[in-house]
Amino acid sequence: MSKKNRIESESYSTIGMVSFLIILIWITIFFYSIHRMLPNSPLKLPFSEQIKIEQWLPQTWAFYSRDPRSDLFLAYDENGELAANWPNSSIKNAFGINRHGRSQGIEIGLLRSNISDEDFVECDPGNKNCSDNLISHSVKNPLEYPTICGQIDIVLQEPVPWAWSRKQTIDMPSKIVRLDVSCSID
Repeated sequence: MSKKNRIESESYSTIGMVSFLIILIWITIFFYSIHRMLPNSPLKLPFSEQIKIEQWLPQTWAFYSRDPRSDLFLAYDENGELAANWPNSSIKNAFGINRHGRSQGIEIGLLRSNISDEDFVECDPGNKNCSDNLISHSVKNPLEYPTICGQIDIVLQEPVPWAWSRKQTIDMPSKIVRLDVSCSID
C-alpha cells in the first residue's frame, strides 16, 4: 500500500470515528433528556443526578405540543363562517406559507383573554340554536392593525375522541360566548 493511500485511509478512519462519537453524544443527550422526564422507574442512568439535564433542556418535551384533550378553540362571525383564516395548513393559506391565520389565532386569543370563563354559556350537543339568545360582551381589539372586528362567537368544544373519529356526524359538548369587537384604526 502506498503512503498516499495509507494517509487517505487513516483520514477516512478519523472522520468515521469523529462522526461516530458525535452521533453517540447526541443519542446519549437524547436518552438522558427523555429519561429525566419520565416518572420514577427502577432504571437509573449513571450520572443522571449530576448532569441535571433539565437545566440544559428546560423546555421538556411538553414544550413542543399541546394537550390533545384540551378544548378546540373556534371563532365564528355573524354569518356562521370561521372568523379567522384557519387552519393554517389550508389551501387559502398556501399550506402554511401565508402565516396570516396564525396571527389571527393570537389576535382571537387576546380577545378571549378579556372575558372570564363564567361568561361562556354551556351548549348541548346537537343544539344548532345555541347562539341565538346570547348576551354580547363588548371588547376592544388591542392590536394596531386588527383583522377581526364586529360580532364574533367564540366556541370552546371538546375534541372528538379518537375511537369516534370515523363516525360521520358527532356533536360534542361546547361552551360559547358572543363578543362585540370594536376596532379603531388610526
